[in-house]
Amino acid sequence: MSKVTRTGKVWMTAVALCGITLSIAGCAQQDPTSQIQSFLATESGPEDVLPSILETSGMDTKSSREVGTLGALRYFVTAYSVNGACLVIVDSKSAASSSACGSDLSGLRTSSSEVGGARIVTDSDEVPPGWTRLADFLIVNPDATS
Repeated sequence: MSKVTRTGKVWMTAVALCGITLSIAGCAQQDPTSQIQSFLATESGPEDVLPSILETSGMDTKSSREVGTLGALRYFVTAYSVNGACLVIVDSKSAASSSACGSDLSGLRTSSSEVGGARIVTDSDEVPPGWTRLADFLIVNPDATS
């Protein structure tokens, strides 16, 4: 086998392995539960403190992390029970809020006429009209009521 042919085969093998690795990494998506658990494991800051206006049995308010804000609305996740999480919306102006907790986070949602809605999604889910993606695992709509 000539040196060029051997080098060509090595190069082709390297390209194929790189392509396979990239396609696997690009196609691998984390489930919302893993993403939220990773998010909750990050170091907390002052913005992560959940207002004391609400508490749900089983909600670990000390674990809260602010996912983001949209206008006056603040969106949080907290740990819940063993492997679950709570999704919380708080209006920083009126103190209105909405929350939902569960162990099965796929499709977990909360909404109210006062603060709109928020839903846990996968990072590949399409964002419906009127909704905004705040994180890979969260879409929100201040005007949603269901």
